[in-house]
Amino acid sequence: MTAKVRNEKIGFVFQAFNLLQRTTVLENVKLPLLYSKVNESEWDSRARAALEAVEMTHRENHEPSELSGGEKQRVAIARALVTNPHVIFADEPTGNLDSRSGQIVMNILERLHDEKKHTIILITHETYTALHAERIIHIKDGSVEKEEKVEKRKEAVKFIK
Repeated sequence: MTAKVRNEKIGFVFQAFNLLQRTTVLENVKLPLLYSKVNESEWDSRARAALEAVEMTHRENHEPSELSGGEKQRVAIARALVTNPHVIFADEPTGNLDSRSGQIVMNILERLHDEKKHTIILITHETYTALHAERIIHIKDGSVEKEEKVEKRKEAVKFIK
């Protein structure tokens, strides 16, 4: 997979956030645009739209050290969204978060899938996080062990409003 395809078609959300520490939230979100075909004149508006999608516009001028873990993960999601990818890979996106922040992050990912039609591939060891999915694929030692469709997923997950 070339870097160009990866940057234009795929967004990545990491467990450890991977935000640049001495860079504002807005600048962190704009980073993937450096390697895109998007005209530089659109970068601020795209980054702000991505921050709006994760309800973080009020923190755009803050640095990561001034954010909670949940806020950092929301910024990381906004960074993954800024290029408007078809697929978002989320590797343990709630692994470093308390349960409330984790629920907020999962609600955002679920909304992006349901409303914005992003395909989200989520890697997790947490059963309650996996229940947000439409389908769960269990992998053990590198092989698919089983696959299951999640019935009534919205009823299976407690939402925090």
